[in-house]
Amino acid sequence: MRRPVDIRCRPLSVAMATGPDNLTDYSVNVISFNSFLLFTSCMYKIKQIPEDFVVKEIIGVPLVEQGQYRVYELKKRDYTTQKAVDIIQKALRIRDIKYAGLKDRHAITYQYISIPEKYRRIDKFEHQFIELKFKGFLDEPMSLGKNKGNLFEIVVRNIDATPKKITRFKNLYDEQRFSTNNFKAGLAIIKKDFNKAVEYISDNSVSRQLEDDQKNPLAAIRKLPIKIITLLVHSVQSQIFNEFLLSRDFDEDDEIPLVGFDFSPDEKYYSEIMPYLHKYNIAPRDFIVRSIPSATSETAHRKAYAKIEKLTINDLEADGLNEGKKKVKIKFALEKGAYATMAIKNMFNE
Repeated sequence: MRRPVDIRCRPLSVAMATGPDNLTDYSVNVISFNSFLLFTSCMYKIKQIPEDFVVKEIIGVPLVEQGQYRVYELKKRDYTTQKAVDIIQKALRIRDIKYAGLKDRHAITYQYISIPEKYRRIDKFEHQFIELKFKGFLDEPMSLGKNKGNLFEIVVRNIDATPKKITRFKNLYDEQRFSTNNFKAGLAIIKKDFNKAVEYISDNSVSRQLEDDQKNPLAAIRKLPIKIITLLVHSVQSQIFNEFLLSRDFDEDDEIPLVGFDFSPDEKYYSEIMPYLHKYNIAPRDFIVRSIPSATSETAHRKAYAKIEKLTINDLEADGLNEGKKKVKIKFALEKGAYATMAIKNMFNE
């Protein structure tokens, strides 16, 4: 059985992560950004089994009866979105499957994917942990803008008390955004230090390319799926966003820039955010990566607070996986981009 995610509760204190002064070695503890959520008397567990974490994507566009793309609901268990898509494409000998976003691996997730209408062998697909259910058509492929949000059903284990009800929380990117080396690899790409970047990237396509040509790390990075390259660079934007979000309070509906190549003095909070870029020895124009066009990132905006909707917290039950402890099922909805794990952390923060 996979090791569950343990959230250790500890005496209340505040630890703002500022990162080391010299970041030429790309060293930074991204996970420390969650140290602002400091707990008091427990250790809870999530994702102890995949069934404890269920995610259902809410599609944001109406499906039609005919169109250029068939839309399926992809159900997966204990697979990343990209891995599940790769398995489907290989099994059916098709390509160009598109989706709105990445879903948790150690979970049961439901999300929409689009497949060009010309492929008609979908009904032949069978897999123990991956299922496809036809839902309708679209005239355009699925993309980031086509999901509205997500519904969550989460079982929290190893607890003694009911979590508190909350209506919002700071809209931080959680640690799964950064993985182990996403930030380091992304920062190296932004700095055009491709030799350093491949040291931090764990991907079979990169490894195979380096075996063929050890002197061409740029070619190796280009072998990555575009969504993965984008994720690496976005992790740097997310890191800067998190640091600034933790630095102060904001208005209810405030939005914070995610710094890109066009970040300018006209942007709100420009003078306050720029020192965070200086700390990493980068400037907005560094987000232009001409040798890897998919890595080039423009400025976007993200809400300072995420709102929780349709929240229900069930009664505590005996936890059969942790002797002497309780468990609770929590259901809620979040807008796209907000992290359910951050919601849970805030519910257990006192």
